[in-house]
Amino acid sequence: MHVVQFPTMQRNTIKPNISRDRREMVKITIRNGTEITMNRLSDYWHNSRKYCFFSGLILALSLNVAVASQVLSPDHVGRITAQELLATYPNFAKEYARFEPSEAQLNEIQALAGKEIVAVFGTWCHDSVREVPRLLKLLDLGQVQFGALTLYGVSRQKSDPDGYSEKYGLRYTPTFVVSDDAGEIARVIERPNDSLAGDLASQINGAK
Repeated sequence: MHVVQFPTMQRNTIKPNISRDRREMVKITIRNGTEITMNRLSDYWHNSRKYCFFSGLILALSLNVAVASQVLSPDHVGRITAQELLATYPNFAKEYARFEPSEAQLNEIQALAGKEIVAVFGTWCHDSVREVPRLLKLLDLGQVQFGALTLYGVSRQKSDPDGYSEKYGLRYTPTFVVSDDAGEIARVIERPNDSLAGDLASQINGAK
């Protein structure tokens, strides 16, 4: 068995002078000290090609899993309950779990008691992913006895088959609208100036 020292590699070109004994066994020492023993030099390239093949296969499978996860949760258009939203869209559930409202916010959200709340949003929208779960958490922890809660998802073109976009003059998502018997009394578009609870409460109290 012969020992072959590879010369310094330049531009990924290797031109070793390799000899073989009668058993055709070759021992190759690479610059980092790794030794490879094989029957023929061609086995080295064969193994390299096999490694590249399996690496590519693993990458392809990973990408397919990522794509499949998106397919399982397509954009939602239409009404959806809070339970369905959190169970179907992990990003919304994650924000719901992460958000911890302050005592002041829990007090402010009481202004929505007895009111009709409509949230027009996009399951594809990062502002919706942040604000809609926060509204749900505020209502839950505050134990707000609201009149009604409607969560409505729109398409990426901000359209829908039920006319919510037109009814509420939707331009940006999410849009939160609070109404009482007299009509609309509060609205927060896309993101609050201060906090969602504080902005809604200040508008509701100002409308009294």
